[in-house]
Amino acid sequence: MERVLFAEAFAKAKKFSGKTSKTPITEYLSSELRQYKIIGISDKHLRRFYDKYLLNASESVEPSKELLDAVSKYLEYDNYEDFVRKNEDASGNADNSNRRAQVINNQIINQAGENNVIINEHNGPLNIGASTKK
Repeated sequence: MERVLFAEAFAKAKKFSGKTSKTPITEYLSSELRQYKIIGISDKHLRRFYDKYLLNASESVEPSKELLDAVSKYLEYDNYEDFVRKNEDASGNADNSNRRAQVINNQIINQAGENNVIINEHNGPLNIGASTKK
């Protein structure tokens, strides 16, 4: 469920910041989260969560309860428990939420150089770019 939470938060930050790449999106989200007075969170820290949850990188970082609650509040929930409760289906299964996270991941597109675009798939990034051969 953490993946869904962060996917939605990064999607909202992308929408409201007007930015499309990782660093500006995480900087915007970091500035928004400052209102919740989270100790020890930085732009760099959020980039590691972006890599872990959106790019499926093997990051060892784990969010604190304080961060989960703050990100939930950013998404207009009372806290993380409220987010989980409202996003699981009636049987308590998070499968629909995990599918939703995959859809959100597929919608977040990063510019990765002049001729490359990374489209996030549930099994990792897919690089599509123009050939550099002439």
